[in-house]
Amino acid sequence: FDKKDHLLFLEGKVIIKNLKKDEPDLNLLIEEFYNGNYQVEEIVEDKHLGRMKIALSWLVQNRNNARIFYLKDFKSVEELYEKATVSD
Repeated sequence: FDKKDHLLFLEGKVIIKNLKKDEPDLNLLIEEFYNGNYQVEEIVEDKHLGRMKIALSWLVQNRNNARIFYLKDFKSVEELYEKATVSD
């Protein structure tokens, strides 16, 4: 699961795994989402909108090379990770 690029679209923000050290930890955010502890700590900024435009454009152009998972389709982080690793 860790060898690929990962994007998380959550509450209008785009979190890119390992983009910068000051970015939130993607795995932690996913765990918080499933534990019901996710807190919206920052408002959506232009940087999030710019990242979203770039990411969505790339996804459209490379749809055959990308897989999309909806967090709400899984009951736990383990179920999500299992599906993500089995589908590789």
